[in-house]
Amino acid sequence: ERIEVITNPSARYGSKTDGGVINIVTTAHIKHNSFTRFGVRASSQPNVSPWLSYMWANEKFSFNVYAGAWYSKRESESDGYSIFLDQNKDTASYQKYTSETDRKSLSPNIHLSMSYEFDSMNNISFWGSVSSSNSGYNSFYDYDRIERDIFYDYTTQEDYKSTYTFGYYGLNYEHKFNNDGHKIMADLSGSFNKNKYTNATIREYQPPYTNLNFDRKYLNEGLSGSINFDVDYSYPYSENGEIEAGISTRYYNSDDRITTDTLVWGTEEYQLDSLRFEDSRNVSKELGGYFTIRHQFGNFTAKAGLRAEYETRDYIIHNSPKDNVEGLGFFNLRPSLHLSYRTESMHNFTLSYSRRITPPSPSNLTSFITYNEDSYRTGNPLLEAVYTNSFE
Repeated sequence: ERIEVITNPSARYGSKTDGGVINIVTTAHIKHNSFTRFGVRASSQPNVSPWLSYMWANEKFSFNVYAGAWYSKRESESDGYSIFLDQNKDTASYQKYTSETDRKSLSPNIHLSMSYEFDSMNNISFWGSVSSSNSGYNSFYDYDRIERDIFYDYTTQEDYKSTYTFGYYGLNYEHKFNNDGHKIMADLSGSFNKNKYTNATIREYQPPYTNLNFDRKYLNEGLSGSINFDVDYSYPYSENGEIEAGISTRYYNSDDRITTDTLVWGTEEYQLDSLRFEDSRNVSKELGGYFTIRHQFGNFTAKAGLRAEYETRDYIIHNSPKDNVEGLGFFNLRPSLHLSYRTESMHNFTLSYSRRITPPSPSNLTSFITYNEDSYRTGNPLLEAVYTNSFE
């Protein structure tokens, strides 16, 4: 029926919605229908994307399935330069490069949704989706670099491959106490993600710096999942007013393992690089609740709300326990106020306020050092949560 874009969400919505909310309001139930659609999109890049959709519905039950795929192949050439600054913002090094890259990608996906209406007061719906991606590229870089008045001339070859599978699911139950908006809804949803990235890198320097040559194999494997449960209650206490209340809980877990094996020169043996190894687990738990009240005074409408959230986070580094970040807790009260006024000539004026929190991620708090080829990163244990007062 319509799509609503909420750019300043009220207290009903959690911190994960600070970027905004898209609310899709569907039309009335279809009495009976069935149709199949299919198509294909393509361009000269080249890429091609075939798809197929089937829907069947009657007065009680509806079923919809969508399947598609996307394939692309791209070759590119580029050149550029980089300037690296020191702590005093003076030029520490300069490099220019040329590159050639060949990329391929294949991504199939399938989506399923169904709903069943027991009677005019009770209905249940389910949806689920699974998508995967297989992509990779081969690239060749030729670098000229000046650092501390020393000139380096080297090439880098990369063979990158990635595979991931992502899925999400949801189950929703709605009970209506009457047809005037008095209802309760329960949602159970979740997601999972499995990924694997590999990158073989060979760097070769021109004399006299051939001692800097290396041959490395990088592997990143991850498995993550989340589960959410929400209950929302709506009660219109009059023709001009409504109360909403709800609770929500969320659990998230992610396991990641990063290894880098370096070739021992003069042999065919690859050795684990302890400086570029990480075996970690990221866990977060969240519990929240909200209460809102809306009332209309003629052409003027006011909606006030308050949401309370408590979240705990843990970041466990199995290969470096001293850098663990455990037991982080964040409590947040999120008040909100939305005002609107409509004139007789159909002009609308709105004013809204909400308070938000962005806590630091555990990976930005840990003192564990992650080394890249030419740089490293580490967290700051003194980081604090950021609170934002948003007006619109």
